[in-house]
Amino acid sequence: MVIQNKRYNSSAILSVYIKPTNYCNLGCKHCYLNLETRNNRLIMSFDTFKKTVNLVSEMANEGGYKQTHIIWHGGEPMIIPADWFCKAGDYLDKHLPIRKESMQSSMMLMRKEYVALIKERFNGTIGSSVDFSLRLIHGSEDQYLSVWMKKVGYARKNGISVIPS
Repeated sequence: MVIQNKRYNSSAILSVYIKPTNYCNLGCKHCYLNLETRNNRLIMSFDTFKKTVNLVSEMANEGGYKQTHIIWHGGEPMIIPADWFCKAGDYLDKHLPIRKESMQSSMMLMRKEYVALIKERFNGTIGSSVDFSLRLIHGSEDQYLSVWMKKVGYARKNGISVIPS
């Protein structure tokens, strides 16, 4: 099937990483972002987000993609209040209705305000990097693992599946 001289990708999904901030509260040795970048507390403006969604929508249409997967990433996306993602989701509902959303987080900032968001927007699932030998809290890998496990336990207790990657 051809649409406007474009190949129709009926089974293909356009995956898009959106980083609403580069800021991260961890200091991972292996981070791809330099220290100056990941210490910048700037949050993507909503105007920039809208422009991003419009570009993604155009890319999906031009590429003939049937579905889009928005992956919230960072820095640490949970630095941003959950209501920012709710507002972003409302905009996505109107301008990119056929999509899936997910989030990749360290889980260090997992808290109550994120429970409803994850259940409603991300199908009750969140991804979390597992780099136990490269992440430290107060110089300790064991302390990082302990906090991570507590946050995963909190998420699971609230009906959220955590997918370690």
